[in-house]
Amino acid sequence: MLVVSASIQYMNAGSSGQATVTARKTISVQRPAMRVAIRGESMVAATDSFTLTALLLQAAQADEPVAYRWTCLDGAILCSSSPNAGSFNLSQSSALQVPGNVLQANRTFTFTVQVSTASRTSSATLPVTITTSPAPSIQVLSNIVPSPVAGQTIVIDAWVISARSSVTMRWESVTGTGVTAFNLGTFGAVLMPNNTYVRNGSRAIQRTVSLVPNTRQNVPLTIAPNVLISGITYRVNISVFDGI
Repeated sequence: MLVVSASIQYMNAGSSGQATVTARKTISVQRPAMRVAIRGESMVAATDSFTLTALLLQAAQADEPVAYRWTCLDGAILCSSSPNAGSFNLSQSSALQVPGNVLQANRTFTFTVQVSTASRTSSATLPVTITTSPAPSIQVLSNIVPSPVAGQTIVIDAWVISARSSVTMRWESVTGTGVTAFNLGTFGAVLMPNNTYVRNGSRAIQRTVSLVPNTRQNVPLTIAPNVLISGITYRVNISVFDGI
């Protein structure tokens, strides 16, 4: 509570006397609400372990102890009572680690963290879908040089691995601070390995790519000579989707 007082002086009518009146008002001062979010994957393979982390977007005071309480639901049932979830420890810390092979595939489990201090409480929720196979992964290697010489072909190597026999890959030229976009179609970028030239005049191209399951393969994007300008910074985002 914050107490505010004020003193007021006034003159009585018809007299030279002087009186003082004190007004008091009580004002309730509240700290800002605490905001919480959960950082973690929303889709995980049944065989993989994963970690969820509670993030304080509106931090607690330095002298305030913070308590964490995690819950897991399978629909409306607690995971501890569900036949679709094995036993795992719902930690009382900011990070929750869930081991592999404890949550049933093809189901979505809802994780909630409640964060409390002596004066404030907030919570956040994240649904996590458990899939039958690991999510695809991608590693980008490139021979792009800061100043490509005239006539030089530029290759962006993207090494992909997936449990499925085909994935959808998307390449997109994006802008940003100090970054220039280029048009993949107009400038004649080539999508390997089938050497299909892109003619759709778009900054983004997307193709279905065949893979050998669980085998790391290179799916490069080749940019034709004399497309990129020396001294200019470009950025290409590469995404992979397996349809699960």
